[in-house]
Amino acid sequence: MLGALLALASGACFGLNIAALRRGVLSASVLQAMTITVLFGVPAFAAAALVFGAYPALATMSVPAFGWMAAAGLVHFIGGRYSDYRATQALGVALSTPVQQFTVAVSLALAVAFLNEHVTGLKMLGLLLMLAGPVALSMRRRQAEAAAASKVFRPSFGPGIFWAAVSAVCYGTSPLLITLGLGAERTIANAVAGGLVSYVAAAVVVIVMVVALGGLRFLRGFDPRASRWFLLSGLFVSFSQLLFYMALALAPVSVIVPLQRLSVVFRVVFSGLLNHNAEILDRFVLLAILLSVIGAMCISLDTGFVRAALPWPEAVAEALLRPWSVPGVAGVVAPQGSGE
Repeated sequence: MLGALLALASGACFGLNIAALRRGVLSASVLQAMTITVLFGVPAFAAAALVFGAYPALATMSVPAFGWMAAAGLVHFIGGRYSDYRATQALGVALSTPVQQFTVAVSLALAVAFLNEHVTGLKMLGLLLMLAGPVALSMRRRQAEAAAASKVFRPSFGPGIFWAAVSAVCYGTSPLLITLGLGAERTIANAVAGGLVSYVAAAVVVIVMVVALGGLRFLRGFDPRASRWFLLSGLFVSFSQLLFYMALALAPVSVIVPLQRLSVVFRVVFSGLLNHNAEILDRFVLLAILLSVIGAMCISLDTGFVRAALPWPEAVAEALLRPWSVPGVAGVVAPQGSGE
């Protein structure tokens, strides 16, 4: 239960982060956003490590665990964040959200293949519902472009959908890397220590990038107003990631990722309030987002809870809730429990 609550809280903070980020990228570059938000995460996680007693865990972390956590940082904070920011800049929050929900499908596939987690008919139904969102949006491209005539930006569908898909792959892969880094020692302290390693690895890449772009000359070119929004975004996303790493220490990937991705609700609400002139929100877009949220819930719901809560006919329950055996490379780490 605690893992699920942490995942939901992480999603709320992530929604606030994207709303602040969206305001900043209206007048500044994605690289400026990356520099500020990634570098902000290092002192934030360093302070969290002190609060949660994570430094002893950091001192005893194995070399493979360091490697997995560093890889998670590069995939999530560099690849995922850059592509997420590019998608948000090109499409806005609302239009990019249904495509980015494929994060859940990527995580589910990797969890089944590598972590001995299970797939059911209900999860496959959820995946189909999530597919419906992007398909519906692609059919509404002309209407969305027409609606943008009264906004301060015009959506760029080709690059936006591409970068949203890349971010979904990156965000969907990083939970597997974090789980592999935690191994059997899934404690809050180890998770926070791992998060610090991830942020430091990403920060090294960002510092190299800043130096390559001109160092202080590049930093002096930052838009001061946008920088304030990026600092606020960095605060929210650091707290979101702290809660996310902690949640993965307490519950399976297949539960945590879909719950965390309910951040789409918070993304749309907060960005609609803060950036109403830079978002396209009509009933069709909201329907696409709703389908993706229902799909994520179908993927994340506990099988025992669904069987007990709804009076399924036996044949339906068997088709929807029976775990399927998927051949592959399962068993990289020990099977995870159902989580609390």
